[in-house]
Amino acid sequence: MDIFTTFATDESKEEDGVVVFLNSGNDTAVDPWMRVARNGNAAYGKAVATGYEKLQSEKKLRHLSEADMELRSKNLMIDVLATTILKDFGNLSFQGTPLTPSHESKLQLLRVKDFRELVATKSADVELFRIEQVQAAAGN
Repeated sequence: MDIFTTFATDESKEEDGVVVFLNSGNDTAVDPWMRVARNGNAAYGKAVATGYEKLQSEKKLRHLSEADMELRSKNLMIDVLATTILKDFGNLSFQGTPLTPSHESKLQLLRVKDFRELVATKSADVELFRIEQVQAAAGN
């Protein structure tokens, strides 16, 4: 078994993201799509660590309840996903209103639990981030 061919991933895809279509189409001009980076990339790890440290400081400083911490943790993860995983999207709407990509619109979308889970699932799909076999054969 060649480990590189079997397991190697493209780090630029992991950081910059790959386009995932949300229906059977494949035209970014008209079909709904999102660009997702790989879960666990460097930016994701840094954002989670920084956010967690801030949360712990707030908990001590403000004597936050467990319910407050749960809510803040959920909001932190939504923000981390919006910043580091959901890189871009197109041809999406929210309650009938077309959305343009922005941090606020990403937050709006990611507050929908099942969409958030779809983003998380796609970002964890290692096959999306594999080095193309043509590149692997060429030694790149």
